[in-house]
Amino acid sequence: AAVLAGTLALSLLVAWKQFHGPTSEATLIQADTGRQLARGEGFSTLVNFPQTAAVLRARGVRFNPQQPYPELHQAPLYSLVIAGALRLVPAARREALFASAPVPPDGFAADYFLLGLNLALLWLAAWLTYDLARRLFEPRVGWLAALALLLSVSVWQQTVTVNGTPLLMVLMLGAFWLWQRLESAVEAGGGGRPPLVWLGLLGAACGLLFLAEYSAGALVLVALSYAAVRFRGPALGLSLILIGTGFAVVSGPWLARNVAVAGHPVGLAAHNVALKFGDPTAEPAIVRATLSAAAPRL
Repeated sequence: AAVLAGTLALSLLVAWKQFHGPTSEATLIQADTGRQLARGEGFSTLVNFPQTAAVLRARGVRFNPQQPYPELHQAPLYSLVIAGALRLVPAARREALFASAPVPPDGFAADYFLLGLNLALLWLAAWLTYDLARRLFEPRVGWLAALALLLSVSVWQQTVTVNGTPLLMVLMLGAFWLWQRLESAVEAGGGGRPPLVWLGLLGAACGLLFLAEYSAGALVLVALSYAAVRFRGPALGLSLILIGTGFAVVSGPWLARNVAVAGHPVGLAAHNVALKFGDPTAEPAIVRATLSAAAPRL
């Protein structure tokens, strides 16, 4: 307990000393979307890119500078988590976080709110790491793995940029935790009838990963491959259906929303395949500031 308390206290100190605010435009936009959600304005953003205006104009939506545009560039889950955390704060206190610019050396209050949220997610990731390692090996391995995570320089570098990486860690660890429970249930049942609930939950976890970072949803392909190797006969088809259904139930509404708004399942995030920082022909800031609905060429 003393080691745990000391580690948590040290993590607070490191976070306070190393935090310099959000370091990317994407993080700021996700935070803005979270604020809009907390206000009841839906998945919208006060950052109106010319590219978004062009895409919506091509779909019959006239430009209105007074109206927040739907967010089309980012996966939604981090913004949704930010919104959920903001809703726990009384409305007056919540608005006060964004009310005034900080006076140096003080930081922006909303930035520290994001830091606290990411720090809480990191602690949750450490607990999941401990529990998963304990189940797979023994408690001492769990403590070692959790401490290694909390003492990792690269993990802290991502945490203090408040870009939502700890959320991805929590979801990935949660997916593997479910996977371990699934495998235990399969072994306990003799490998016959597949454990229906665990398969569906694994698919849902993959769907949450997709909503946190689109590329992370590729884990569902690994889960489907696992099912293809692990089960035979009717159990194979049932397991594939359950994983796919869990994934679709979680991600389907967001995909449908993007198709309705922008005509593409992941909105304008699909353009990221062709974008590259530092390339003047594919610089994200330049493309998004261009009043054109055309996608950048690969």
